[in-house]
Amino acid sequence: MHDVPTTAQDRPAAVQAGPAAGQDPRAAAARDAGGTDVRDPRAAAARDAGGRDVRDPRAAAARDVGGRDVRDPRAAAARVVGGREVQDPRAAAARDVGGTDLRGAGEARSDGAAEAQGQGTVGGHATGGRGTAGRAPELIGRERELAEVAALLEPGRVVTLIGPGGVGKTSLAAACAVTWWVDLAALGDPAAMAPAVAAAVGLVVEGRLGDPLAAWARGADGLLVVDNCEHLLDAVHELLGGMLVEDCPGLRVLATSRERIGLAAERCYVVEPLAGPAAVRLFTLRAAAAGPVEATERVGALCEALDRLPLAIELAAARVGALTVDDLARRLDARLVLLDAGPRGRPARHQTLRAVVDWSWRLLGERERIAFARLHVFAAGIDLDAAEAVIGYGELTAAEVAHVVALLAERSLLTRPGTVGVGRYRMLVSLRVYAAELLDEAGDRELRLRHATYFAGVLEEAAVGLSGPNEAAWVPVIEGALDDARQAWQWSRVHAPAVAVRIAGAAAEFGFWRLRADLLTWSTLILREAGDQAAVLVGAAYGAWLDGDFGTAARIAQGAVDAGHAGAADLLGDIALIQGDLDGAEAHYRQAIAVLPIGTAARAVAMANLALPLAYRQDPAARPAAEAGLVEARATGNPSALAFALFALAEAHGDGDPTAAIGALDEALRLADSVGNRFVAGVTRTAMVALRGRHGPPGPALALFAGAIRHWRTTGGRPLLIIALRNLVVLFARTGRDVAAIELAAALDAPSGVYGAEAERLAQALGAVRVRLPVATAEEAWRRGSTRSADEAAAEALRHLP
Repeated sequence: MHDVPTTAQDRPAAVQAGPAAGQDPRAAAARDAGGTDVRDPRAAAARDAGGRDVRDPRAAAARDVGGRDVRDPRAAAARVVGGREVQDPRAAAARDVGGTDLRGAGEARSDGAAEAQGQGTVGGHATGGRGTAGRAPELIGRERELAEVAALLEPGRVVTLIGPGGVGKTSLAAACAVTWWVDLAALGDPAAMAPAVAAAVGLVVEGRLGDPLAAWARGADGLLVVDNCEHLLDAVHELLGGMLVEDCPGLRVLATSRERIGLAAERCYVVEPLAGPAAVRLFTLRAAAAGPVEATERVGALCEALDRLPLAIELAAARVGALTVDDLARRLDARLVLLDAGPRGRPARHQTLRAVVDWSWRLLGERERIAFARLHVFAAGIDLDAAEAVIGYGELTAAEVAHVVALLAERSLLTRPGTVGVGRYRMLVSLRVYAAELLDEAGDRELRLRHATYFAGVLEEAAVGLSGPNEAAWVPVIEGALDDARQAWQWSRVHAPAVAVRIAGAAAEFGFWRLRADLLTWSTLILREAGDQAAVLVGAAYGAWLDGDFGTAARIAQGAVDAGHAGAADLLGDIALIQGDLDGAEAHYRQAIAVLPIGTAARAVAMANLALPLAYRQDPAARPAAEAGLVEARATGNPSALAFALFALAEAHGDGDPTAAIGALDEALRLADSVGNRFVAGVTRTAMVALRGRHGPPGPALALFAGAIRHWRTTGGRPLLIIALRNLVVLFARTGRDVAAIELAAALDAPSGVYGAEAERLAQALGAVRVRLPVATAEEAWRRGSTRSADEAAAEALRHLP
């Protein structure tokens, strides 16, 4: 749930030191003979020796030295300090009679709206009870967390709930079996903390508070919640440490904070954002006030964009009715403006998303603020190497970055990286939006150029690593960098085209082998600025090839050859091969082999490719060529090259030795899947199911074909989908699915790309089907099929597969 219980009845009470109390404008306070306020049975004000009200400023009016009420019930107040009126536009500052701000650095904020119900005074006045929590608010999706926290709450232990503002720490604490509650949010003076705790537990003390609180703790039996500790950590550490909680047999302490307190007896529990279904449920329940809201995919995406933070979700839900869910979801880039009107009755500090982040920002030191502002440039996970390279300049040196980043993680402004391996931090999207506003245009440009340049270097290094024996280790590196690389490419395409060219070129090979059309598009869109940058030309040619635009692909690939790209001739061979130009493919592959360095993965792939046109024309030289490519691939140790060489060997074996071919394909598929090479995995699956369909029981082959077709529909590569469907025509004919075979063949009818043994098998299958079907039925089936696109034909074919 949210950090702030929804209604006053649901809020646990808070105890706070504040200014001298006077008349509440909403009700006159009744007082006993000793001056004790007995008006509110749920939250009587606790007073110190000087008569000051230590109640919650939300339940008692704050007054200046002239006796004027300065409270503003909506939390915007004019203050009079030393004769000057000071307007705080966001929150009422609590001040004592000496003008001391008891609110803390900035303004009083809370992760929750808990108000302690403690009746009690400090300094000899009468006390009427203890600060206890009221009815706990409803929790949504926190059953596991509640059980885990309850298990941690052993006597003699301090458990600290840690997490960013708005994540639901206070609500989780309030759902526990609370005996005493004290909210520190509005306390700015560390000296006010002990009186607040004393009042919450109903303790009457004369003079020094530390010893009596320690004595009380030793005899206490129950759960003390200390809420919102982050701005008074030293005072909390001193007080709870002095109470010797670990020696108290019945006392359990639950604290909430945006960072750990640092006590020996402390156990920290990180409160994460809600799980997806719980976040959606919270949104729909809260938005239902404006009318029924269904749990649609759009709602789920909106909750994800809000980091699944309960407070942000509640603030968004509060806008439904005035804004539709769709309009709201499309405008979340302006979330700090949109989410500025929480439900009535909630304290001002939780009326806006900006206010929640303001509180954390104001607690940061200067270098932490610089780092926080600069880290917004990262789109995804941040490791320390990246942070040091990108944000370590000027006032914040690279040597300081690791320390400052760790501080931000400790203060819940970055997610925590775990305990082993290379740590990856992340900034929640709402925090990124806030941080992005902190830099001027010049500062933002310098930062983004450093970011783009860094990730261009990461992709270039990874591209080299991907072609070596450690490909498996480099795949997650490049995948982990893609979100940032995409953001960097988008920015640099406009502001630094040379960097955009580097990013696109470095991503091209990865994009082709992993069938990532989005990455190949970077090359296509930056082609004009690329000049003779051959890597970008190859990327754009790959994109056109996978889209079936072979003329464009050949023109661009030839430009890459002319620009001196050693491997571009191999791509020209691929373009010729898929169009059935076997002689042209062989010539291009031989050209690539001649210029590529011996011992490289690229040369091994070119050698394996050479076997394919030979195999498809049933040339006896196919198998020796494939075996030579396999030897070269094994020497490189590169999994993708080896997988492709095994695929080529299987094609060379073909129908002559189907058992050997299936064995090679099985090994090729295992290797391709191990490094996420979806191109090789796809062509291998297609060859495997086609071969099994011709040599073996047709039933299992039909099931395998469904997987191959779904692979190509999901990953793209229209020419390769068509090849798979042509092979399926033969299997449909073999299994008596005659109408389906003709419909599918009609949808795929084209003169190019059908050659050699495949053309013969296709012709034989269609001939057999036409013999079995009446002419009119066959003609009608052909007419229906010819109206379908390749994707529509694939969808229809899947209906005939198990």
